[in-house]
Amino acid sequence: MGSGAIGEVTKLTLGDSYSAVVLLRNDHKIQLPNDTTAAFHTDGFFCRKYIALEPGGNEEYLATGDEITMIQDSVVVQDLLELIIGEAKSFFPPPATKMKAAKLKKNCRRNLK
Repeated sequence: MGSGAIGEVTKLTLGDSYSAVVLLRNDHKIQLPNDTTAAFHTDGFFCRKYIALEPGGNEEYLATGDEITMIQDSVVVQDLLELIIGEAKSFFPPPATKMKAAKLKKNCRRNLK
């Protein structure tokens, strides 16, 4: 919802089947469609965490005590970095491997002559 805070987390508990139950307070009385989704984000590498709300298109709105049931999984930055680094390594082999490949290619040329 834009780039500003509209409220805060007032209570965080553990619910049934070990799921998180988060109570939010809407300070600005902004109406949120009842198909709004929530996603947990991190503001930078070592910064605060926040809940981003993405309004849906329904014309019915959430009322006090209603639940947001559509939740997006959070992205763990460290896992994302490891994935990116792993992919990069597969495209760019370490220098020792390049040298071995160059030697093999050179040896193959000698054997073909």
